[in-house]
Amino acid sequence: MTQTITIQGSSCWKCGNDFDGKECKRTSHHGIPRTLKPKQNVSIPMCEKCHKEINKQDINTLKAYAYKILKTSESLPINVKELISKLETLGKKGDIIRNKETVE
Repeated sequence: MTQTITIQGSSCWKCGNDFDGKECKRTSHHGIPRTLKPKQNVSIPMCEKCHKEINKQDINTLKAYAYKILKTSESLPINVKELISKLETLGKKGDIIRNKETVE
């Protein structure tokens, strides 16, 4: 079970805009992706726009890492090319990855 520290706040930690529930809706960004099943995590308040931006950066970082793995070893037990393709698709759509499923 993951122990999560939830940071409370009335504004986005990235852009600083106050949450108004209309144009600036509050979401929570996990510092360590939940799919990695960390023992401890932190949940940071962000607006939807910034949260999507951060997740897209996460996807691009993972994609770069996958390319590095592919160059290093062609004999991995997982299909790295398929992983790269999926990450590219997610990056274009701006999807958020949560617990092995994609949520738009």
